[in-house]
Amino acid sequence: MNKILKQSLGYFKKNKINVVILCILTFLTSFMYFFVECSIDKNFSILNNKSSLSANEEDFLVGLNSNTVLAFVFLVCLMAVTGFIFYIFYKKDFELSRKNIGCYRALGFTNGQITRIHMEITFAIGIVFTLLGLLVGYYFSYILLDNYVVSYHIDSAVRGVSFSSFFIGVFVTSVVISLSAFIASKSYLREETATLINGQSKEMKNNIVNRGAEKVSKLMVTKYSFSSRLALRKPFNLLLVLVSVYVFLVLSVISVSLNLSSNRVYKILTDGRSYEYEVKFQENTTSYSNESAEYFLNETVKVFFDNNEIGEQELTAIDNDGSLFQLLSNNEQICVSENEIVVNQRISQVYHVNVGDIITLQSDGGLYEFVVKAVADNGRIKSVYVNRSAWNKLNGNEEGTYSGVWSKELDNQWSKGEVTSYEEYLKALDDDNVSNRVSAVINQVLGCIFGILLLSLVLLLNFQDNTQNFIYLRKMGYLRKEIKVMLVNIYFPILLIAFAVSIIPSIFTSKAILRQLSFQTGDFMPFISSVIVFVYALAVLIVLYFLVLKLFDIKLKGMLKRIDNGDYK
Repeated sequence: MNKILKQSLGYFKKNKINVVILCILTFLTSFMYFFVECSIDKNFSILNNKSSLSANEEDFLVGLNSNTVLAFVFLVCLMAVTGFIFYIFYKKDFELSRKNIGCYRALGFTNGQITRIHMEITFAIGIVFTLLGLLVGYYFSYILLDNYVVSYHIDSAVRGVSFSSFFIGVFVTSVVISLSAFIASKSYLREETATLINGQSKEMKNNIVNRGAEKVSKLMVTKYSFSSRLALRKPFNLLLVLVSVYVFLVLSVISVSLNLSSNRVYKILTDGRSYEYEVKFQENTTSYSNESAEYFLNETVKVFFDNNEIGEQELTAIDNDGSLFQLLSNNEQICVSENEIVVNQRISQVYHVNVGDIITLQSDGGLYEFVVKAVADNGRIKSVYVNRSAWNKLNGNEEGTYSGVWSKELDNQWSKGEVTSYEEYLKALDDDNVSNRVSAVINQVLGCIFGILLLSLVLLLNFQDNTQNFIYLRKMGYLRKEIKVMLVNIYFPILLIAFAVSIIPSIFTSKAILRQLSFQTGDFMPFISSVIVFVYALAVLIVLYFLVLKLFDIKLKGMLKRIDNGDYK
């Protein structure tokens, strides 16, 4: 067992930069999870133990649920990427160690013993760097805590992490990435001992890959033919390029979409509103009427569609002749008649509710079916709208019953109601959008970091594979610039192809993630994108690639200098 351990650690020692990148990826996976989770668990526990919550605390609880889903999505996605990179690392390790594996098996070591050593090393790396991610994430979670205080108007927020979150973020993550060593070893451990020692399977595989690379490279532009042939001979490196571009693109698209959706939601919730004050009463009333005001009736209802429960929504019953608040669709006012309902954009997009569909509402008065008249462009995210007169009649209320008022001026008769000025309403909207903007920044930074790390790993693997070629070409008199073009900068055309191939999958993935987040959190995160978004992402990706390439150009310069000095033979 000690021999296998020494051989494995020797491979790690020879590939220190690769191991550093793997450790950083593990750290980032843990950090992003605990950065969010440490701002949730303690506050979640405090709120759940309270007998009653204020309106701000209820909003805070919804926000915590939203961030819980976000943290889990971060963890799953980053864990998958990190596990895949470990898999590629071990795949190369086992490929280079074929003869050693054959010798170990010939000496009587079992497949389980060989695999277990690699899994234990990976698990140890996982434990160390997930714990480091926990510590750093715990410290920096104060950023989100400060954001909570501002966004939800609460007195304070505290940080803490539950045992379940600790277990998932540290132990489960370490187990998952250690499984990558087991998966990578399966194809080699199934081979016969003699085949591993002789390397026959490797030669056959290389011949197939080389023939394929030769055919594809002939289709490329002459300028990139030679470099493309070299790149195509390393299928795992190509897959890594594709994964790095795909991950970067998904995070970038989600980042921009979150930013744009913040502006869109802000516009949704300000259009069609020209009142200065909104007054809400605790009980329904008909006691007073002001001709300059407009009246509405609020009630909490459960919404069902296609035999599925959408959840609780605030039903707002309004009049069609209002001017202070108007429901709009394509900039035209929506008039709601009896047995008709207007839904918000979140319900329409998340649950695929369309005009003409049947919606069922459950209130204290019973179950009622309504036909969807329209999807309001400016409806509140958690509200549905019906005709006030028809709703009062349906529930047996006195004609003219209301529970709220929109007005240009305040009336002394409304002193018992809860008054919200339009300026306060706008400030609350702006505070609510802070969370999406923070998430957008996090996604963009994370995309850039992962892009740099994965592209660095691709070029590093290529650099290590071509060490002998650098020596040969230098001794043949080739200049650094020529060697760089032939052997280092060989992935640029592949990068562009990978970007083009990843556009459509990244759109579908981003849509699915945002829709699932909207579904789980009760928030509305519409997918918004354009050609400009992808042009921007491509520009950033190219900049990142050439920044990484510059680092390897410096590394190449140092290597060629050592070759000229006779350090390499």
